[in-house]
Amino acid sequence: MAGDYIPHAYSKFNNWQKQLVKGLLTDPLTGDVTAFPPAPGADPANWEIWKIPQADMQKLVNGQATYQPYYDDWSDEDARNKTIVENHKREYGIYVKLIRKFVARWLRNNGKVKSGSKAGLGLTVPDTKRTSRAKIETRPLVKAEMKGGALLKLQFRVEGDSTRTSMHPDADVVELKYRIGGTEPASPAETNQTDTFSKARYHMQLDMADAGKFFYGFARWKNNTDNSKSGPWSLLIMIMIGN
Repeated sequence: MAGDYIPHAYSKFNNWQKQLVKGLLTDPLTGDVTAFPPAPGADPANWEIWKIPQADMQKLVNGQATYQPYYDDWSDEDARNKTIVENHKREYGIYVKLIRKFVARWLRNNGKVKSGSKAGLGLTVPDTKRTSRAKIETRPLVKAEMKGGALLKLQFRVEGDSTRTSMHPDADVVELKYRIGGTEPASPAETNQTDTFSKARYHMQLDMADAGKFFYGFARWKNNTDNSKSGPWSLLIMIMIGN
């Protein structure tokens, strides 16, 4: 499973983590979600069949229960404020760390968990079929929108697709080079931060202390295996950070 199996966008992460926990609690015979902790004599759920200790499963269930109210508060854009943003960011970090540890220990190399089951949990399964990809000749088209709480929403699409966000079929990720404040950079070489993400929609939580400054960035379609096949950089992305 690749290291970026956890979605970066908060809304997508929320849906994904629900899928993960639900899949672990599901009875594979009936397809129903079982109670946790399991009742005496109850049919085993996936986590039991996969020999995951109840204590570790309990930690994941507790982690979800703790995180969910913070996400629910954060998702209300009309009520979102600095405290809600900071609290959600803290709990998100704690929960993601817990999930990564759980996946690494009990799912990554667990021979009882088949590839199809991993895919059903929303985990990335390696593609064993090697295919040759062409050099990417086009740049991504970018839409930037500032949401409440200094949250930057970025959407990308390939040229020729004017109706929806879309990833380039020959790209592994979107690469973003950016900086906060200062004068407009003439090229990606004049930025000082880099991020990559595998989805055409991405939410960046910026620092509210930078409200009033400009976010400057450049994006491109990136081939992780052969950088010479990565595409050209986008036009300058520029938007003022709000609060």
